[in-house]
Amino acid sequence: MDVDIMNIVKQYYGLETAEVGLIRESSDNVLYKIGMGARSYVLRLAKRTKKDTIVFEAQLIHRLISIHIPTPEWIPTLKDESFATLPDGRIGVLMPYIDGIPVEGDNIGEYARQAGELLASIHNATHKLKLEALQTRTIFSELERAIAQQDIYIRSFGDGKEFIEYVTHYMGAGKERTHDDYIIHNDFRPHNLLQTQEKDLFAIDFDWACYGPAAKDLAHAVVEWSMLDGQNEPNLHTQKMFLEGYHHVLHSPVSNDFTFWAAFSCLSDTVTYISDKVDRKEELPDRVRSYMYKKFTYYHGLQA
Repeated sequence: MDVDIMNIVKQYYGLETAEVGLIRESSDNVLYKIGMGARSYVLRLAKRTKKDTIVFEAQLIHRLISIHIPTPEWIPTLKDESFATLPDGRIGVLMPYIDGIPVEGDNIGEYARQAGELLASIHNATHKLKLEALQTRTIFSELERAIAQQDIYIRSFGDGKEFIEYVTHYMGAGKERTHDDYIIHNDFRPHNLLQTQEKDLFAIDFDWACYGPAAKDLAHAVVEWSMLDGQNEPNLHTQKMFLEGYHHVLHSPVSNDFTFWAAFSCLSDTVTYISDKVDRKEELPDRVRSYMYKKFTYYHGLQA
């Protein structure tokens, strides 16, 4: 694998690689640290990203960097393209290595206000922004996966019919509330921000970015920052710090539908988890279970 990565970096970027190390792997991407003596890079290989999505992301990153939003720039290929398209269809993006670590543990509360400010800065930059590239992903894309697989959900889970009813309800209600006035990050969770030794934050992984309401992006972020996996309720201090930072920087007010969009986002993340298992043909439990579904039931209950 190291030889494969070295060849990719040399062929598409003209760089001689001294060492390769795996940073992390998710259902969407594999990240490698590329060592070249005193300089290091990150190569992101997408597992399932469509080309229109990556072009959209590239244009968004260019826009954010042009107005000094802290996010790693994309290094052009030898053909002066924003990303490399490999013969097997994989898409590679090369970026400078940021000497930092994902926000996690006790640092989540410490960085909550700063993270809220950064999300607001992104929303300020993308308000009314329309990019040339087409983006087929929407905030409903994951819920639509569940609808397409509803026979499997209903057949496999004891509560599958109830789950699909939730999906149908939130899709309909979400479309009534949706205004695509922003380009949203759509996955602004702690591990998608890097903290440096200088206590700066860098936003990464915009591959789920799409047009949508800022209120949805904000609610999802607040849930991920204040209600960690395994918790039964949010940390209200962390939630308060995030929201204070966000509203301190935001130029235009967002709609006050927090509990709805929190439940919507948790339900969408649950579908991602379950539908990925379906696609990989993994064994499914007898009922829908995940940390995100537990969060969904919490925020869904607040609307009763």
